[in-house]
Amino acid sequence: MRHIIKLPIDATIQNQLLAKQQNIDDGTTAPNWRLSQGQKIEIKSKLLHAQKHLCCYCECEIDYNNHHIEHFHERHDRPDKIYDFDNLILSCEGQKEPLRRPETQAETDDRRDNIRCGHGKTKTQHQGLEIDYALLLSPIQNNAALFYYNDSGEVEHNTSNQTEIDKVVYTCERLKLNSIRLVNERIDTIVLIQNDLNQLTLADQKTFIEALLDDTQSQLPAFYSTIKDNFGFIVQE
Repeated sequence: MRHIIKLPIDATIQNQLLAKQQNIDDGTTAPNWRLSQGQKIEIKSKLLHAQKHLCCYCECEIDYNNHHIEHFHERHDRPDKIYDFDNLILSCEGQKEPLRRPETQAETDDRRDNIRCGHGKTKTQHQGLEIDYALLLSPIQNNAALFYYNDSGEVEHNTSNQTEIDKVVYTCERLKLNSIRLVNERIDTIVLIQNDLNQLTLADQKTFIEALLDDTQSQLPAFYSTIKDNFGFIVQE
């Protein structure tokens, strides 16, 4: 889970969001979530650039079509943060949508088991259990060092502090970051990169990994942290 450093949104749009939030806070309107096309475009554009085209939670690749605006604090939990830009990030759709062709029951069950990230964290995906925000780690805060992405495609804790371990475990379970599909996608990424490395000299391997891990890029490769944790040692040699 990379740390997301946000870009400021247009001042006019920001003032519009503040006005919408104020109307909710003072009871003028009921809690709601409605954006104009211009507001959506501005918010999504700034978040997509800040996140470098990666899902805020699982780090799969997202673009303008396969994501949704995610409220870290759910709207029903914190109506005072519905239009708070600091509470907004972009999440992938996490296998929520059915296949475009008719699904078999097995396919439906598999897809539902793998719903993750923003859609996966809701209480409807966890037998009605409310979110424990004291345990749920946010990508808006710098928690990246607490996670380790192993060579089996799984996310582990990278700390010996029990409180931090509990937070990593809860976050992975709540967001379903170790769903079978995600684990397999991370493994595929590792295998593909390893195959590429096997065809390169040591010097070229370093150049290749440096290019993948260049954090100044406008768009990072999918599963960036997986790549960093499994191949970052090459650029340090």
